[in-house]
Amino acid sequence: MRFSVLSLLMTFAILSCAPVEQVPSGLPPIENDRLPENTHTVLFLHGWNGLVRDFREYYRQSSLRLPPHCEFYIVPGMDRFMGSLDENLDGVIEEIESFLAAQNIPYRNLHLVAHSMGGLAARRFVTLHPDAVRQVFMLGTPSGGVRVLHGVNLKGWCTPSGIASFNRKNPPSPRVKWHVLAGDHYRSPLAGAWWEGTPNDGIIATERVLHFRSLCGDSISCETEVKDLTHPDWNWGANLLRSPKAVHWVLDRILEDLNETGACASVDSARTSGQEKENP
Repeated sequence: MRFSVLSLLMTFAILSCAPVEQVPSGLPPIENDRLPENTHTVLFLHGWNGLVRDFREYYRQSSLRLPPHCEFYIVPGMDRFMGSLDENLDGVIEEIESFLAAQNIPYRNLHLVAHSMGGLAARRFVTLHPDAVRQVFMLGTPSGGVRVLHGVNLKGWCTPSGIASFNRKNPPSPRVKWHVLAGDHYRSPLAGAWWEGTPNDGIIATERVLHFRSLCGDSISCETEVKDLTHPDWNWGANLLRSPKAVHWVLDRILEDLNETGACASVDSARTSGQEKENP
């Protein structure tokens, strides 16, 4: 009896210490036979000092709206290279590439949804792998740089001077559909990131997000939109990550692209056939 009680207590202690992931980084690892040629994959990339849970609302809605053969993942590990003033863009790209390899995801039909500085990482990824990506969504991405970083991180790739070099080395690819969403809720000089200029989304000025449009020629598909997005937690542009308007704006365009290519079954037909993806 003593041995049984002791064993039970030890088992309980081990289980209690096991780590629990509150927000999954993606669906379970997938096998090759689950990835036909028409499979599309959505990757969510957080920004500077971001976390996996930042995209939890996008993940939840993706599980409800995206059809079969459309996988979606929140890429973890990027905060190791974008959480300090010593950013390492090469490290971010290697983290994305390592994640693709670990999940056995091919370099085709990728849709990148990125917030803030994560959008610059997405642009760099497209430069290195131009045939792998179909669409890029940049939410509050400072393609025109961030002024405040000029005084504290002169060598950074997101300062006004650093972004100019970055833009020259990573021009928009005409093979990709580009979508840019900017927030303009904060319009008073005393609100939000006043040092960046107004209007802004709480941290990035609208004009610096829309600067990406000036980098695109007539042959490049680029949609820009400005939305008045509100959320109690304005810091770091959280309204772009948690506002239902922003989430639906992204997912509507992903579904539109899938319907245009005919690559994936519609949600309605999936429900009819009983193949609707479960909400993780």
